[in-house]
Amino acid sequence: QGLARGSILMKKSLFYTFECMLPIVLLIYLIANTTYLFLARPYTGINVDMTSGVVLEVNVPMDDSLAVKMGDVVKSVNQQSYEDFSNNLAAPYPWRGYKPGEKIPVIVIRDGVEQEKYHVMQFPTFSTLLPRLISQWFMPYLLYSAGLLGLLFLRPRNIQRTLFVLFNFLIALWFSASSLSGEHDFGSQYVLRAAFWLWLPITWHFHWIFPRQLKALPAWIWTAFYTVCILMAIAQVFQL
Repeated sequence: QGLARGSILMKKSLFYTFECMLPIVLLIYLIANTTYLFLARPYTGINVDMTSGVVLEVNVPMDDSLAVKMGDVVKSVNQQSYEDFSNNLAAPYPWRGYKPGEKIPVIVIRDGVEQEKYHVMQFPTFSTLLPRLISQWFMPYLLYSAGLLGLLFLRPRNIQRTLFVLFNFLIALWFSASSLSGEHDFGSQYVLRAAFWLWLPITWHFHWIFPRQLKALPAWIWTAFYTVCILMAIAQVFQL
């Protein structure tokens, strides 16, 4: 009985530590992402579709036929292939590492012909800051607040409460990562994909038993579902 009581107390202690640390660690991650988004992420002054490589916007168009323009299809930036960046999560963002005012050689396809052009990195301005201000950067904090309120005030401490908290926290996590993942910043491309796979069994499980259980399922079904999704999250990180 003493061993059993000790085991129960240890589990409660670990669970309490987990409940205390999880919101703190997540909040630090959200703040770090937001700080990076506004203060450290380069303001390139160019918006390129990550999938097709098409230039969607040049913030300050230059009256120069040698400058990159809207509609160009970017093939490489300073000899770094855009296709490799699109297909390889580990590839660095082609526009990173340049100073404002620096002229960058760019290979584009214009009028069906591959041509060598250039783009000038821009200084931060209100027009380059505005798209970030109106993006989804604040949404993770709303979801984080919902999960934190559930953690603090929802009772009893049962499986429904735990799933509700994790449901909101995981959405907050991949929502935050999505604001940086397109440019492979801060490891967000891995966090986004892994968090989504972890969220998948959480949301199915939560909606299966809340507000009332739809049907009793053997425990092995949920164990198998969680195991597969955890393995998929790991495989996603290693690009398997």
